[in-house]
Amino acid sequence: MQLVVAALLAGFGSARASDVTQFNDLRKSTLAKVPASELIVFNATTAKPKHVVHVFTDIDCGDCRHFHENIAQNSALGIEVRYLWYPLAGIDSESARKAKALWCAVDRPLAMNAAMSGSDPGAKQCANPIAKQYELAQAFGVQGTPNAIAADGSMINIGAPSQFLQTLDRLAMR
Repeated sequence: MQLVVAALLAGFGSARASDVTQFNDLRKSTLAKVPASELIVFNATTAKPKHVVHVFTDIDCGDCRHFHENIAQNSALGIEVRYLWYPLAGIDSESARKAKALWCAVDRPLAMNAAMSGSDPGAKQCANPIAKQYELAQAFGVQGTPNAIAADGSMINIGAPSQFLQTLDRLAMR
């Protein structure tokens, strides 16, 4: 799937408005095919999520840790966060090792909370989607973390929870 995405994205060198829409649609449809079993999901605490956002993250990224510190606020605002991994230092990095070990935890959200608070998840080994998600992030043009992709497929800036909600609300009204 990543090779197909990369090939399609290769034609987006000089983006026009229609290209951006196609690119957003491509990200949206590609992310819809990622099984929930390959994500770490923090559900909205509202009866029904107001927004669902995919976030590429890195355990060793300070901004990612800051975003995760606000996960409870985002959940209370009705934002469901679906995490994917993009270790910035590469797939063979220390960050990737931590992501792979975290993936082996019985309770991944709990392990993620601990890792984002600075705990080392250890060195466990198990089957994991980290390399696949890393390739997907590269195909999408992700250059930094945290990187959020809204339900319409557009990449958005992550700010304070209230700003994040306002951005998602604005996109949903298009």
